[in-house]
Amino acid sequence: TITPGGRKLSPADLAQLRTLVTGAELAAEAQRSPYRAPNCADGFNYSVVTGSLRLAGTDCGNLGKDAPTMMKVVQLVERAATTG
Repeated sequence: TITPGGRKLSPADLAQLRTLVTGAELAAEAQRSPYRAPNCADGFNYSVVTGSLRLAGTDCGNLGKDAPTMMKVVQLVERAATTG
Protein backbone atom coordinates (compact mmCIF):
# COMPACT_ATOMS: atom_id res chain seq x y z
CA THR A 1 0.00 0.00 0.00
CA ILE A 2 1.31 3.42 -0.90
CA THR A 3 0.79 5.89 1.90
CA PRO A 4 2.12 9.39 1.20
CA GLY A 5 1.79 11.52 4.29
CA GLY A 6 0.13 8.64 6.12
CA ARG A 7 -2.85 8.60 3.75
CA LYS A 8 -3.80 5.84 1.34
CA LEU A 9 -4.53 6.06 -2.34
CA SER A 10 -8.00 4.95 -3.32
CA PRO A 11 -8.12 1.55 -5.05
CA ALA A 12 -8.85 3.25 -8.38
CA ASP A 13 -5.96 5.71 -7.97
CA LEU A 14 -3.62 2.91 -6.90
CA ALA A 15 -4.54 0.89 -9.99
CA GLN A 16 -3.97 3.94 -12.20
CA LEU A 17 -0.63 4.65 -10.50
CA ARG A 18 0.51 1.06 -11.06
CA THR A 19 -0.43 1.31 -14.73
CA LEU A 20 1.42 4.60 -15.13
CA VAL A 21 4.65 3.53 -13.44
CA THR A 22 4.88 0.26 -15.38
CA GLY A 23 3.96 1.71 -18.77
CA ALA A 24 6.16 2.44 -21.74
CA GLU A 25 5.29 6.14 -21.64
CA LEU A 26 7.00 6.73 -18.28
CA ALA A 27 10.03 4.74 -19.41
CA ALA A 28 10.29 6.93 -22.53
CA GLU A 29 10.01 10.08 -20.42
CA ALA A 30 12.77 8.79 -18.13
CA GLN A 31 15.10 8.67 -21.13
CA ARG A 32 14.57 12.42 -21.62
CA SER A 33 14.76 13.39 -17.91
CA PRO A 34 15.66 15.74 -16.25
CA TYR A 35 13.17 18.34 -17.37
CA ARG A 36 14.33 21.84 -16.59
CA ALA A 37 12.32 24.98 -16.96
CA PRO A 38 14.52 27.92 -17.95
CA ASN A 39 14.12 31.21 -16.08
CA CYS A 40 11.68 29.89 -13.53
CA ALA A 41 11.77 31.67 -10.19
CA ASP A 42 8.91 29.87 -8.44
CA GLY A 43 8.47 26.39 -9.88
CA PHE A 44 8.07 23.05 -8.17
CA ASN A 45 10.79 20.40 -8.33
CA TYR A 46 9.62 16.80 -8.62
CA SER A 47 11.39 13.46 -8.55
CA VAL A 48 9.82 10.14 -9.40
CA VAL A 49 11.72 6.92 -8.69
CA THR A 50 10.22 3.53 -9.43
CA GLY A 51 12.27 0.42 -9.94
CA SER A 52 15.15 1.36 -12.22
CA LEU A 53 13.42 4.48 -13.58
CA ARG A 54 14.45 7.87 -12.25
CA LEU A 55 12.82 11.07 -13.40
CA ALA A 56 13.28 14.66 -12.27
CA GLY A 57 11.67 17.84 -13.41
CA THR A 58 10.91 21.43 -12.59
CA ASP A 59 7.34 22.48 -13.21
CA CYS A 60 6.70 26.08 -14.14
CA GLY A 61 3.45 25.22 -15.86
CA ASN A 62 5.06 23.18 -18.63
CA LEU A 63 5.86 19.80 -17.06
CA GLY A 64 2.46 18.41 -18.04
CA LYS A 65 3.34 19.10 -21.67
CA ASP A 66 6.94 17.91 -21.50
CA ALA A 67 6.36 14.87 -19.24
CA PRO A 68 2.63 14.15 -19.11
CA THR A 69 2.93 10.69 -17.53
CA MET A 70 5.28 11.92 -14.82
CA MET A 71 2.86 14.77 -14.10
CA LYS A 72 -0.05 12.31 -13.77
CA VAL A 73 1.98 10.32 -11.23
CA VAL A 74 2.74 13.51 -9.29
CA GLN A 75 -0.92 14.57 -9.34
CA LEU A 76 -2.12 11.19 -8.03
CA VAL A 77 0.33 11.27 -5.14
CA GLU A 78 -0.39 14.95 -4.40
CA ARG A 79 -4.14 14.26 -4.31
CA ALA A 80 -3.63 11.41 -1.85
CA ALA A 81 -1.36 13.55 0.32
CA THR A 82 -3.74 16.50 0.46
CA THR A 83 -7.11 14.76 0.91
CA GLY A 84 -8.11 12.93 3.94
